[in-house]
Amino acid sequence: GAPQNGWNDMYLRLVAHQSVHGDTKIPRRYSDDQQLANWVHRQRANYKSKKMSKERASLLNSIGFDWVIKLG
Repeated sequence: GAPQNGWNDMYLRLVAHQSVHGDTKIPRRYSDDQQLANWVHRQRANYKSKKMSKERASLLNSIGFDWVIKLG
């Protein structure tokens, strides 16, 4: 299969999404870009289980990443 996009590539894709939509509240199932949705889900999971590097956490914080999506 195709190689996985690197973390930075996906981060830039998230930044692009945010500039279009104004937020990073990407749902688990997101037909426009399922790969991005999976990646975002993984970032939230890693952060929650303390598996994320400080560098990555600060990059995501710097764009105001939505760590938790409150549904409803």
